[in-house]
Amino acid sequence: MSNIEPTIGRMVHYKDAEDKTLPAVITKVNDEGAVFLQVFGIDKVYPAHVVTRGEGQLQWSWPEYIKKQDICQQEDTKEQKKLEKKLAKDKKEDLQQESTQEKE
Repeated sequence: MSNIEPTIGRMVHYKDAEDKTLPAVITKVNDEGAVFLQVFGIDKVYPAHVVTRGEGQLQWSWPEYIKKQDICQQEDTKEQKKLEKKLAKDKKEDLQQESTQEKE
């Protein structure tokens, strides 16, 4: 799923009991990773306590743009690791060539 950790102040989506998606703000994160939210309904603001992450009713999830940013970041990290691995391999080969030339 997502590598993004929930933190206080982050905007998320909350699905209410009627399956409506509402904006919410994380107000607390407990040790198990569940969050406390302040949910913004159409005509009221209310707290939601001990909410788990998911796509179902009475759960929270990241907005789509955050999910897309996370996917892009994961892809960038994979590409960076590939590049670092290639650079390390090239450096090792260069050192081996230098060592071989010194012996000759």
